[in-house]
Amino acid sequence: GIFTLDGKGYRTSDPLGTGIPSLPEMDEDRSDEVKNLDDLRRHTVGLLHLNLGFDGWTLLGWVGASLYSHVIRARYDGFPLLFVVGSREAGKNVFGRWVTSFFKGIHPFGATSSTRVGLERAFDHYSHLPVWVEEYRNTQAVTSKDSLFRAAFDGVSDLKGKRGEGGVVRTPQACVLFTGEEVPHDNALLSRCAVVWLSKTKRNPETFELINAMSEHWPALTRHLLTKQNAE
Repeated sequence: GIFTLDGKGYRTSDPLGTGIPSLPEMDEDRSDEVKNLDDLRRHTVGLLHLNLGFDGWTLLGWVGASLYSHVIRARYDGFPLLFVVGSREAGKNVFGRWVTSFFKGIHPFGATSSTRVGLERAFDHYSHLPVWVEEYRNTQAVTSKDSLFRAAFDGVSDLKGKRGEGGVVRTPQACVLFTGEEVPHDNALLSRCAVVWLSKTKRNPETFELINAMSEHWPALTRHLLTKQNAE
């Protein structure tokens, strides 16, 4: 699991048996390809822009900001949800995989199949790290969780009663990424989202394989930023 202490997230095992996948360790990548992080950073920015245009910069900006989400929430009372929308085969899952590649892969949760309690636990379990909720749609099974999704923006706590133990407080602190074929009809939720509209015509297939190969080394950039943050 991941717990928060003094505003920082720490990774442990899963002693409570939540069944929620933990992030893998982001060990230092010592391969030749990432010895020069400046080159990796420059090529990443350039290729994502060639493939996605401005949306590539949105991807990078949100990933970078998520590492400081605890600071941003404290200062601005919220952290934007990232909502990636597009038709079938527009590249939503690819976009999601590229976002989560910076954290060595994050298991996506289905918006319909996941229960509200399960998502509450995930938003709390992952502390300030990203959680990917896929296949958002405006059906009752999903929109019944919209209040939870809104709470993930500003980290509003929920108090749940538990027999024999009083109340259990869960505070959604994760940075939430949504993918789906339609944006929320709930204007309050939509106003909390940075929306990326994808289409097949906007993609540059020539850079696709290059980005996929490079994404294996993106955790080195994340680790570098986290190390620098802790040093500060």
